[in-house]
Amino acid sequence: MRLVCFVVLLDSVSSHTCPSLEDLHSVLGDVKAHQVNNHEIYVDWSRLWPDINWACAVTVKVIVNGTTSFAVPFSDQKFLAIPVEPCQTLNVIIEAEFDDPNGSEATRVQSVPSLETKTFRPPSGNLNAQNLISLDFVQGNLKSFKLDAKFDDLVLDKECSKVTNVEVVLVKAINGEEINHSSVGTSDFSLVVDITKLLETCTTYNVIARLHGITGIKPVDIHLKTLTTNYNNDIQKAENLEYIYKVENLTVEIIERNQARLNWNKTEGDLIGQTILK
Repeated sequence: MRLVCFVVLLDSVSSHTCPSLEDLHSVLGDVKAHQVNNHEIYVDWSRLWPDINWACAVTVKVIVNGTTSFAVPFSDQKFLAIPVEPCQTLNVIIEAEFDDPNGSEATRVQSVPSLETKTFRPPSGNLNAQNLISLDFVQGNLKSFKLDAKFDDLVLDKECSKVTNVEVVLVKAINGEEINHSSVGTSDFSLVVDITKLLETCTTYNVIARLHGITGIKPVDIHLKTLTTNYNNDIQKAENLEYIYKVENLTVEIIERNQARLNWNKTEGDLIGQTILK
């Protein structure tokens, strides 16, 4: 039996070869940084040198504003969350040392700075906003309310406490159930909210402005007004008629917590002798 051996020659320049300084400068990509919560930014350099052999890296550091340095635990790691203070403008670079392919001293190289990244606090709501806005049921239509507000009256410290969107939310006071959401952006607005299918008689609702910040930061709620639906639709309709029906022997039977059956003897008009109020 004849044994045949195959020898595979590897190209000396491959992804397993440690990069030279020229290699690193010729494929230089970018560094991205963005805030992820109240106290951290996320730095991503996966596109900095996408095809080099990171196993050759001796050290990797994230340097913020040229002064604060954070060591990267693993040489092939391409992202890091680092602590920051809010209300700062940051420039981030990656500094790395690679084994020299010729066996001399390690090659040190820095990335170009990331785009400026500004850090923000959570939104800051104006607790006096309820005195600066106009909010009430629409005249003649008790199943809609109108809210007029200026963006600057709802928020404070816009430079550091960034607000990306304002949402008007209707909340049941009894259980905190949110039953209506209306997004109004970040400008002055006049909003009419139709709540015909949502309202229950004799129920209290809180109207709040929800201030959304950047991604990762919890929204902040501002209480604007409390609305109570203590009106009776049938009485409202009757008041708009040319005359009020006259009835005798009116009785009321409670069916459920929010329902009652009315019975009566008709004496005038064309009104049936029984109805259910909700």
